[in-house]
Amino acid sequence: MAASIEADKVEDSLRELFDGSRDGVFVSDAEGRYVYVNPAGGALLGYDDGELVGRTVSEIIDATEVPRVEAWRDSHPTTPRQGEWRLKRRDGSWVDVEIS
Repeated sequence: MAASIEADKVEDSLRELFDGSRDGVFVSDAEGRYVYVNPAGGALLGYDDGELVGRTVSEIIDATEVPRVEAWRDSHPTTPRQGEWRLKRRDGSWVDVEIS
């Protein structure tokens, strides 16, 4: 039970840190579905808090980039990587971002 309480404290601390970040933070699961997007990430793409949660990475990137994203994600899922992607904003415009 103590480990569970400690894990909750860590999660709360990370959420507070990410929520206050001026950089967009997008966290996806193994299938590429967003489980967390901080306010700066939502604002970068023109979405309100929580609107991107549950959507997939493929919904906000150029369709021609989907195979590259899937290969990138599947290559070494636990190895930190960096890359550049073009993301689609709610208004249809594009923004180039660096991700890791």
